[in-house]
Amino acid sequence: MTTSDRTPDPDQGPERAPSVAEIAALTRRLRELSTAGRSADPAARAAFLADKQALLARIDPARIDPGVVDHGPPVELADDAADEDPAAVDAGWSR
Repeated sequence: MTTSDRTPDPDQGPERAPSVAEIAALTRRLRELSTAGRSADPAARAAFLADKQALLARIDPARIDPGVVDHGPPVELADDAADEDPAAVDAGWSR
């Protein structure tokens, strides 16, 4: 791993929101660690966790636009959906 792969770059300041490139680099590192599984280098794992925490700390919740997140269309259930779902009936959700 090169210094440019580390996320975030401490020279750019902790107040700056993470860029798409930084998030992508962190995600790539996560995939590499996941692929390595238990044989992953403990130092690389620790560095990843520290970088992840630092990146998450730079996300300002006040600046997140909830309209940007697309959860897909709402799901509407039929009135008799509880009766058709055996788990719902078992849980006592039937009418």
